[in-house]
Amino acid sequence: MVQNGFTEQKKEFTEFKTEMYDFRDDVMEFEKKTNITLLNLDSHAQETNKRLDSVEKILGPLLQVSGVMEKEIRSLNIRVERLEKQAGLAK
Repeated sequence: MVQNGFTEQKKEFTEFKTEMYDFRDDVMEFEKKTNITLLNLDSHAQETNKRLDSVEKILGPLLQVSGVMEKEIRSLNIRVERLEKQAGLAK
């Protein structure tokens, strides 16, 4: 049973090596596929970085405006509370 397991593993490993190393014109097919995959991944990473950069450029000013608006809302809330107290409407 153990011997059959080793034989099966050896067969699978041999099949894997055959798939990995397909010598055509002295260039490994596996290496070609890997290079293409890496090129595609790099391309996607560059595109993702460009998109993130554009999002950051948009968010920067929006965050500043948001901070200013938050400060203005606090100020208005304080003023409304004072007016409500003066008018006798405050809780």
